[in-house]
Amino acid sequence: MIPTAMIYKLRKPLVAALALASISISLGAGELTPTFAERGKLVVDESFDGAKLGKGWAAAKGDWQIKEGVLTGAEKQADKHAAVLNFQRPNTDSIISIRFKLEGIETFNLSFNHAKGHLFRVIVGPDRLVLQKNKNKKDPKSKPIRMATAEGVFKKGCWFRLLVEVKGDKVVAQTSNNLRVSGSHSDFATKKPNYRFVMKGQHLLIDDLKIWEVAD
Repeated sequence: MIPTAMIYKLRKPLVAALALASISISLGAGELTPTFAERGKLVVDESFDGAKLGKGWAAAKGDWQIKEGVLTGAEKQADKHAAVLNFQRPNTDSIISIRFKLEGIETFNLSFNHAKGHLFRVIVGPDRLVLQKNKNKKDPKSKPIRMATAEGVFKKGCWFRLLVEVKGDKVVAQTSNNLRVSGSHSDFATKKPNYRFVMKGQHLLIDDLKIWEVAD
C-alpha cells in the first residue's frame, strides 16, 4: 500500500498541471479589444442558456441546437449544403464577439450580407483566418476576392474567441490566438440584414455572443 503522504505528493504536480492547462484554455478564448472601432451600446448578450434559440434565429440549413448551454451546429447529409444559421439583426456598423470551438469541421464562416445577396465573410479554417469579399452572383464575371489571410492553428477541441469590427468601408477580424486580418471596400458601407453562421462538417460550438453598436 502506498503511504498517504506519498499519494499527496504525487497528486500535487498533477493538480498543478491540470490547473495550468485550465488557465491556458481560458486564455485562448480570452477577451479581445477592438482595434479601430469604439464599442457603443451592447445590443446582444447571448449565453445560450435556454432550451431553444430565441427570437431572430432561423436555421436555413443543417442541424442547430443548444446543448448544455452551447450552440452546436452540424451539417445534414440530406441538405448537400453547408449548415447555415441566420441571426436576423439589422446592422450597418457593429462589433461582434463570439467564443467558438472546432470539432471535426472543415471551415466556419461569419458571413455578412447586403439586401440583395452575399457581401463578405470572415473564414476560420484549421490553419488560417481569412477575410473574403464575396462574388456578385448576378454578375457572371464576378469572383470572390481574398482580401487578407493570416496563418495559424485553431486546434480541434479548444475554445477560441473571434472579434469582428465593421465600420464604414473597413473590416477588421482578430482571434485569441493572435491572428488578424483587415480590408476595406466601398461596398461594405451598407445596411446589412443579419449575421450568418456557416459551417462545413461536424461539429461547430458557439458560446458567449455579444454585439455592440459602434460609438460615434
